[in-house]
Amino acid sequence: MRRKIIHYKNGATLIYNRAHEKNVTAILAGFLCGSHYEEGGLPHFVEHTLAEKTSTKTREEVFTERSLMEEVNYMTSPNFLGGIAYQSNKKEQLIWQIISQAFFDSQVDQTVLEKHKKIIAEEQATTARKLRLDNRVLLRHLWFMDNSYSGVDDFVQKSIGNQQFLDSVTIQDVLDFKNRHFYSDKFILCVVSSRRLYRVKKLADKYFISHLKVPTEKSLILPVDKRYDTIDKLQVETDEKSEIERVAVSICFHPTDPEKFPLNKEQHVIEECLLEKVGSFRDLVRDNGLVYSSPSVTFTTTCKNADASLSIVFTASNYQNIEKIFGLLGDSIARLKDDFITEEDVKKYKDGYQMHLDRELKHKKSAVSRVQSYIDKQVYYGDDWPRFTKRQNRRSIKALTVEKVKDFASLVLNPENNVIITFSGNVKKEQVKDISYYKNLIFKQ
Repeated sequence: MRRKIIHYKNGATLIYNRAHEKNVTAILAGFLCGSHYEEGGLPHFVEHTLAEKTSTKTREEVFTERSLMEEVNYMTSPNFLGGIAYQSNKKEQLIWQIISQAFFDSQVDQTVLEKHKKIIAEEQATTARKLRLDNRVLLRHLWFMDNSYSGVDDFVQKSIGNQQFLDSVTIQDVLDFKNRHFYSDKFILCVVSSRRLYRVKKLADKYFISHLKVPTEKSLILPVDKRYDTIDKLQVETDEKSEIERVAVSICFHPTDPEKFPLNKEQHVIEECLLEKVGSFRDLVRDNGLVYSSPSVTFTTTCKNADASLSIVFTASNYQNIEKIFGLLGDSIARLKDDFITEEDVKKYKDGYQMHLDRELKHKKSAVSRVQSYIDKQVYYGDDWPRFTKRQNRRSIKALTVEKVKDFASLVLNPENNVIITFSGNVKKEQVKDISYYKNLIFKQ
């Protein structure tokens, strides 16, 4: 069965899809009330308190039940606060019960409150350290591109909170948050199960829909659209403890058909021509002895693929090598727009595509990955998700030509497009030049 989206009269949403695996159920349930709804750490703090005792069970009993599950976890994203459970249908009732009681019957006392204050204080420090690592530069760079956060400290402050928040948060704050957000029209339940839909609906009614409060007026649902900045810009993140300098470069563009951009295979040929081919960008920087770690190349998109970018990350031990790498990137881009992309490159990609597709579909078939993906799509697109079949993918591969790849390269590698750059690591600010200098190197202007 293709996915089924059911909207209840109280505003709640159920998403159902039949599992490819036998005898399994995965559910992800929660409310539209992540950190974008209330910044400062409270949504995340509430998430921590969901897995504690209930009105009828001790903490030990709750954790004993959790230990019987293949997976139970709780999460807070910018838009969604949810709980996920996964197990065979032999423990079917328990799968639903665990997540239901977390949202509708979890109890918070002072002991629970103080414990999670200490846990989250550790999480704040650990998260900040991890996000400052050199290998997370692309994430920080994407924040810079769409202005999500001004840096690691801003992300931690808005998503997890600071010590001042932890010192002041109370039980009443947790209860008030639930009273503000745990309403039926903000509730989404996603189920991927080998059970048939009629059975899933009965369990959904029993464990979730019947417990939901209906708002007296329609709840506020925040828009989730993000756009990349429409100006050239550059940021420098200096970390003197780092032994390397790392740079993220993005060339931003507007897809000609955003809805079908996920079917675009031209981007993958360009990635391969920048990384895998003799004479590629990666080949050039290594052949010149400028890097040890190979550069990475990826296409990124915003919500609904309204904006896209070609993002390249590379590393060097000193600034002089960084400038040389920019020059080689410019050489590579000029060649891509000339005759570097050949029929042989397109044929090579087509020949290997079925293997890539099978591997991708194998991952997407798992029940847990699907409930997470479906929730994201429902949040971003509403009921109008883009859905691309294996047949559509094969058609797009069959239609792929070297002319189409070259046309797409001209769209992406246009000097009129905005360029956004992040310097990170042991880089000295006084060495970094104006954004226009690097843009000239990239486009050989």
